[in-house]
Amino acid sequence: MAVQKMLAIEKLKRSLWESTGREPTLLEVAKIRNTDVDTISRYLDEGRKSRHALVEENLRLVSSIACRFVGRGVAIQDLVQEGACGLVQAVEKYDASKGAKFSSYATFWIQKHIRQSIYNDSRSIRLPRSFQDKLLHLKKAYKSIFDEYGRIATLEELSEATGFDQKVVEHLIVASKSVQSLDMPVDGDGGQLVTELDRTEWEGCGPEDTICREMIREGVHDALNAVLSEREKEVILLKYGLSTEGETRSSEIARRCAPGEDLHQKFLILCHFNSALGKRSEL
Repeated sequence: MAVQKMLAIEKLKRSLWESTGREPTLLEVAKIRNTDVDTISRYLDEGRKSRHALVEENLRLVSSIACRFVGRGVAIQDLVQEGACGLVQAVEKYDASKGAKFSSYATFWIQKHIRQSIYNDSRSIRLPRSFQDKLLHLKKAYKSIFDEYGRIATLEELSEATGFDQKVVEHLIVASKSVQSLDMPVDGDGGQLVTELDRTEWEGCGPEDTICREMIREGVHDALNAVLSEREKEVILLKYGLSTEGETRSSEIARRCAPGEDLHQKFLILCHFNSALGKRSEL
């Protein structure tokens, strides 16, 4: 795949840079790969174009998936950022020879990034895996009791369902920043009352540990630089408040970025975000 060839060359360039302390030339890379400069240039160009095309074709998929997670404590802009990083990672990891549809593979990585973002944002301190497993067990017991009886579970019921001592159940509730109270009502979507435990994301199925939350904003900018032109990047940065100017109205973006040309699709995607959230378009 063109993207994989490009990534292999970029990996080699990074390795040479680390060993020599300077950026290697394409001629040096070509010699190591036993080929010529034109071939290396072609691989890089084809790979970047393929990556750009795949990301462009699946931006709407990111919007669709991100909207499913609205109302879980993370702003839609952040969900989109995480989803975009997941999409780029999917593009770079995808192997068509394994027979999987790209949309299915991309959905997996987009959801992993978004879920991990929700999970990480719900805590200031990362909980140990054993603790996470107990919390997940508690969550399942809570939902099972609620589904069966239509009411909030008591500590005694949770203790019996999980096999944990009541003190352990209480400790799990208190120690978990996200679980403030099993029966604390909070506003849900559409004014529906739900509990804090209902709103907590427990799936814990995150991306690889190398993708750290504190570096996500830098990663988003790198991703945008890799797949978008400067004008396209400006649209995304302005729309979602990622620039120093903060979030900008769509009408102002339209005026500044002249969307009458190839940016029409970008604005359709942005409007899709707004309609999915039940908001009135500013355009």
